[in-house]
Amino acid sequence: EFVYENQLFYGTSDTEFSPNSSMTRGMLVSVLWRQAGLPEPSGSSPFTDLKEGWYRDAVQWAYENEVVYGVSETSFAPDQSVTREQMVAILYRYARNIGYACSESNSLNAYTDRGAVASYAQPAFRWAVGAGVISGVSSTRLDPASTATRAQVASIMMRFVTLMDDDPNND
Repeated sequence: EFVYENQLFYGTSDTEFSPNSSMTRGMLVSVLWRQAGLPEPSGSSPFTDLKEGWYRDAVQWAYENEVVYGVSETSFAPDQSVTREQMVAILYRYARNIGYACSESNSLNAYTDRGAVASYAQPAFRWAVGAGVISGVSSTRLDPASTATRAQVASIMMRFVTLMDDDPNND
């Protein structure tokens, strides 16, 4: 309800939210773009796989602001399911982009699969766990390489927005 009421997420149809469906890379970037206030991109991206449509401006804006990178130099893969570690890394870069210090950090030692977290996502996971933005799929597993569901991303976005709203240093 939170993400729908705050216009961060839309349904997958007029009557369905599809909480257990995979979140795509295009969907995630669109959510962050809406959170940022739908800023107009000032240029273009190198991605040749961005069709005209609902995520194009969002991806271009996120690329310009170093919130996202492609899966290659010319491909963003907007319809590809986002993994949990990709999601956390993108959220971390977004938080830093909007001026959040991201100073919280936590050891990942409680998670038995901490070694499965890609090196690029390690700082992001330490921040997200330390800030309380993300928890594992269990008390001992982060499951970084699995696909993030729409429900998982909705919960994480609710905690993230609440964290931002509660931070006295965040304008």
